[in-house]
Amino acid sequence: MDFLLALGLLGGAFAAPAPCTPIDRGAFDMPLQWTPYGFATNTISVGTPAQSMDSFVDWTWIGQYVFTPRCHGDLSRTSECLQPDQMLFDQRESRTFVNQSHLYPDRHWNPNHFYFHDDLSIGFGSDMLRVGNTKSRVTLQMADMRFKLDSAYPFGGVYGLSPVFAGYDNASTQSPFYQTWRQGGYPEPITSFQYCYNSTFGNPVPDRSRCNDNDGLQTLGGLSPALTELGDTEAQEAILWYDNIFFPLVNDVDFEYDPPLYNYWATRVTKHLIGDEEQTLNKTYGGNPAAIWDHASYGRGLPMSVNSYHRLIHLTEAQPIILDEVDKPNNGNQSFASVDCSRVDSFPSVKFQFEGHDHVWEVIPQNYVDRISPANASEPVCVLNVRTLADGDFVIGNFGDTFAKDKVVLFDFEEMKVGLADMPGLN
Repeated sequence: MDFLLALGLLGGAFAAPAPCTPIDRGAFDMPLQWTPYGFATNTISVGTPAQSMDSFVDWTWIGQYVFTPRCHGDLSRTSECLQPDQMLFDQRESRTFVNQSHLYPDRHWNPNHFYFHDDLSIGFGSDMLRVGNTKSRVTLQMADMRFKLDSAYPFGGVYGLSPVFAGYDNASTQSPFYQTWRQGGYPEPITSFQYCYNSTFGNPVPDRSRCNDNDGLQTLGGLSPALTELGDTEAQEAILWYDNIFFPLVNDVDFEYDPPLYNYWATRVTKHLIGDEEQTLNKTYGGNPAAIWDHASYGRGLPMSVNSYHRLIHLTEAQPIILDEVDKPNNGNQSFASVDCSRVDSFPSVKFQFEGHDHVWEVIPQNYVDRISPANASEPVCVLNVRTLADGDFVIGNFGDTFAKDKVVLFDFEEMKVGLADMPGLN
């Protein structure tokens, strides 16, 4: 997720047309392909005529971001900021683009978790967004790069899926899914994720055929196919819903922004175990710690505290290993440890309980150990794919790919709830 965002608009403000009635009212199984940054989709276009906008799909971002030609505030200086092959949206080529600078002031963040300590600056405009067969007018975050990008990203935008908190009643802080649902573009305010990317150590994960031969699916407007196959009653019984919480510490420990952002999908963690051994939770920050739901690059790796990671290292007899950047299984700041590949089946599951239900969710060892092939090694090695945050006992963690490999993760934008279900057919 270490990449994007900034401003870009045409001068002059003019009245926005009425929202377009979406042309499709069914749920859409958005196909996802895995990239080193996380999951991306090639089913999005922007403007009229339509401009392809392959987009990074991000549960933790607040809108639809697009690269634009604007660089240092000038549409004619693109080459000073972007590589020639960078996919972008050129608002000058769309007859339906509307400048919204008169509605929403430009925004600037430094630091931020995209460019870290380089400026992140955005402005706002609206245009037609097509996702599959669904079309609606949405407010876009328009990039104005303030520095030179070293390379082109394999997408031209970010499709954000952050929740919309009460009081955020304007489109500048609303995800494109939420904006489209409010216009009637989707039958339900629910989006669902199912994973079909890779299998490790022979353990069952959803076959790619369950994701229509894609690495994953982000269903917009309803339940994922794995759940709808069960039938309505059984599907609803399979899902446990958890209240979304406001967790201000996220901006200090996890995603760093100035000015801060807080609207994340988050649930309280009430229990954390390794096998049957309960680990200590840090409750000094106003109550139980939080799970931040994030399947982008911050969500790669098993979320653990520093102390519980050390305990897992002890229990698995893991040994320190130095890895080149390209070989690291996730982008956390912790050190890494290798384990005996032949013993993975004997390792304990790591477990979590969330506020609202007694159910304990497991991450099996075959999902938290990665088999990698470092360039300086004669044979593959097995590494604990753990990502820690903060210090000491569990305070906060990013729950993403490693947690979700054998589960379905759902977000309800109307009820403000996070849903979890075991992937049918894997038990």
